[in-house]
Amino acid sequence: MRYTVRAMVDRLFKTGQFEFIHKKRDAKGDVVFENCYSGENRQLLGMLSYIDQVDRFNHKICKENGREPESTDGRIALFRRFLYFDNFYSAREPVIVCEGKTDNVYLRCAIRNLAARYPELIDQGSNPPKFKVRFFKYAETRTGHITDLTGGVGGICKLLKNYHEDVHDWFKACRYTHLLPNFYAHRPEPLAARASGVSACRRLGAMPPDDPL
Repeated sequence: MRYTVRAMVDRLFKTGQFEFIHKKRDAKGDVVFENCYSGENRQLLGMLSYIDQVDRFNHKICKENGREPESTDGRIALFRRFLYFDNFYSAREPVIVCEGKTDNVYLRCAIRNLAARYPELIDQGSNPPKFKVRFFKYAETRTGHITDLTGGVGGICKLLKNYHEDVHDWFKACRYTHLLPNFYAHRPEPLAARASGVSACRRLGAMPPDDPL
C-alpha cells in the first residue's frame, strides 16, 4: 500500500491528478479485467493519515519493547508536501494565512464592513455575502503538527521556506491563477527577516513581493 500511495502522490504532484487501477487476474495470472477511475485528494489524505497512524502505533510498540523504531522522516515529509499541495498549491482561490488563530475572525469582520471598497474579496450580490478568498484554519490535529502550522510566526516561517522548496523541486502540475498564499501578522518584521522572498507591507502584514492585497 505504501508504494502505491507514494506513486499516487507523485503523479498528483506532476499532473494534478491520479488514478485508482483495479485489476482482476485468472488462475494463470493473466489480467482478465481492468478498471481505472480518477481519485480525489481527500482519498489520498485518508490513506496518508492511515499510514501515519500505523507508523505511530509501531513506534510506540518499539519503544515499549526497547527496540529502535524505523525512521519515518521521508514519509512525514511526503505527507507534509501533500498537505501543502492540497491546501495552497492547488487552491482555486487566494488563501489567507494569519499569524494568530483568532485573526480570521477580525479579518472576516473587516472585509464584510469594507465590502464596497474590496469587491475582489467578497461577493455582495450573494445572500449571505460570499468570500472570494479562503482563510486557512489552524487545527490542533495531527495534520497541524505535520505541517508545523499550529499558530504563530515560527510555523509561518517554516511554511514559507518549505513551500518555496516544494514548488521548485516537487510540484510540476499546472497551477490556478491564485497560486500563492498571503500572510498577515501583528509583527511582520520576523517574517520578512527570516523568510526569503517575503517583505513587510505597511506594518499591516507580510506577503510575497509584487503580490499586493
